[in-house]
This record gives sequence, structure tokens and C-alpha cells, in this order.
Amino acid sequence: MALCTIVTVGLPIPAISAQVIPAPAALPAKQTFAVADPEAEFELQKGIALSRQALFSEAIPHLLRARGKVADAYAANFNLALCYEGVGNYTEAIRTSRELSDMGHGSAAVHNLLAQAYIGNSEPDLAWAELNEASVQTPDDERLYAFVADACTDHNDYELGLR
Repeated sequence: MALCTIVTVGLPIPAISAQVIPAPAALPAKQTFAVADPEAEFELQKGIALSRQALFSEAIPHLLRARGKVADAYAANFNLALCYEGVGNYTEAIRTSRELSDMGHGSAAVHNLLAQAYIGNSEPDLAWAELNEASVQTPDDERLYAFVADACTDHNDYELGLR
């Protein structure tokens, strides 16, 4: 089973497959809020708490309500992408992760999540490119390789997993 890291926790959790969640509206360009919406901040925290418990389907609606309205857009969108990957909605995980990268958040964690989503979407060449980008940014982080190798095993892509 593929593992991911929730952005606010830093501990790996198992990704699970469940239902496919419909696509949200496109992510707006980089936003900064002087005063965050307290209700949206509550939704973000609720979504993160559910993500920590690997309750990805339940977390998605909360993260969607927080999206675009909280001070930490990275946390909202990374956790949303993680949840999409966790429920097997790889297309949305890829789209949301790409939007994070376009906002200037092309971290190793984002590239790693993209690699896992590309594996789930049967796109091994793109997965390999994302893993390479993540490993360039943090070459000593063995978790990057373990997460992607585990995703390869989950999706029977043993050739990529051995690479």
C-alpha cells in the first residue's frame, strides 16, 4: 500500500482506495489573506484531522470548503491532493499537485505525490520524472523512494519499482 506524508504531520500514513470524488473548481493564482476566514480555517483543521486518520473521502469536502479561503493555501491544497491520491482519483491528485507547483510550491513532497499519482494513473515515465525531481531536491530522503516503490507494488509496476 502506498504511503504519503500529510503536510502538517510529517508521519507516513497508508493511502487507501475508495470512491472517486468529483473535480473541484480550478485553484486560483497565489493568494495571500491578511485575515483568514475562521470558518474556513476550522474546515482546514477538520480536513487535516480526517486525513491523519486516513479518512480521505471524509476529508475532501472539508478541504474543498477551505480551499482559497485560508492563510495556508499550501496545507489545504497539498492535503486535498493527498486525499485524492488516497481515494484513487489520480487525475484530480495530479491536477491539484500541478496547481501547487504552478503556485511556486514545487517541493520534493509535491513531486513525490505526483509520482505516486502518475503510477496510479498508469503513467510510469511521468512518475519516474517526478521521482527524479524529488530526489534532486532531497537526495538523502529515503522515504521518497519507499513511498513510490510501495505505490509501484500496489499497482503491479514492478519494473518501475525496481528502478
